[in-house]
Amino acid sequence: MTRHILFFIHGMGKHRPGWSDAAWKSLRDAYQLYDELHEFPFDQHFERHEIVFDNVFEWYRERWREDAAQLNELIGVSDAAPALIERVMSLAGSLGEDRFFTTHLLDVVMYRYLSLVAQPVRVQVAKQIAKKINQALNAEPQPWSVVSHSLGTSVAHDALHYLFAGGESEIAVLSRENFAPEVGLFVANVSRLLEQPHLRVYRSLVRPSWQRANGIFDFYLNARHIYDPFTRIKPFDPDFDWLDEDTRDLRFARYQELRISEVLHPDVHDLAHYLDNPGVHVPFFRALFRRSSMIKQASERRETEAHRRRALDARIDAAREHLTRINDEMRPGVEGVIETAERFRALTELWDVSP
Repeated sequence: MTRHILFFIHGMGKHRPGWSDAAWKSLRDAYQLYDELHEFPFDQHFERHEIVFDNVFEWYRERWREDAAQLNELIGVSDAAPALIERVMSLAGSLGEDRFFTTHLLDVVMYRYLSLVAQPVRVQVAKQIAKKINQALNAEPQPWSVVSHSLGTSVAHDALHYLFAGGESEIAVLSRENFAPEVGLFVANVSRLLEQPHLRVYRSLVRPSWQRANGIFDFYLNARHIYDPFTRIKPFDPDFDWLDEDTRDLRFARYQELRISEVLHPDVHDLAHYLDNPGVHVPFFRALFRRSSMIKQASERRETEAHRRRALDARIDAAREHLTRINDEMRPGVEGVIETAERFRALTELWDVSP
């Protein structure tokens, strides 16, 4: 049986093989909740393929541990805000420490402001996707979709655009008609925050299109938790005419904003936390099967209510208040993301959510 390939593309921070295990388990466990899906066994219909690009960031971190002045020089000639440059340079000497800034947020800074880092990252991601697709073609063509998270939403956007539109000499172009992905699930989408002046998110091919004339996806699902601070600055919120007329007229919506609010633990940015929520996994399963009725509304309501009860039982109202305050006090720009992320990190590390 031909299985549907789900590419998982990670976010900021250190990631090694197996990084998506928790997210994959969340998806499989959620799948088992719906009787309508039982005749389509999960493991017979889907296979996971991890994408890892953190090794590129780690290579540069290692170089800069050896010569912090190099980081000073590289960021100093970018378009980064002066305050951000000063912040990064002040921390350059601590790159050898396992600190949240140097292992997570520096990835965001590097990808946004250093083309010598961003370019090999998107090339590596595009090549990993193309390699897997070509391997599948040697046996039997397989449908494929993308689950990207956080920083990975920006990386996925850039890599996929070049993979189908061209413009990057190291990325071989694939045919939109023959090899395009079916579903894009963009979780905690920061693609607009990190977009490059020459590759605007709303103007790229990374969108749904019925005829493939204007986009590569059948479905684009944008998942956002209302307490997730990383989605607050320059949120992904396209205008009505982002989709062409034929695509807008389809009864089964090809672009869906999945806004959720339940809090099971303070790390609302976590990929598995998103996938646990019926507000995310139900639309995703329906899109994968291309049937809006694949999961009945009664089943969706049942699991949504059960999820809300679990959130209430978590007894973390105070954590929710902290998350609200963090969001309300966020400053604009990448600098605001860095400041907010450090507050968010402190909350997830120090808050006791045990019953």
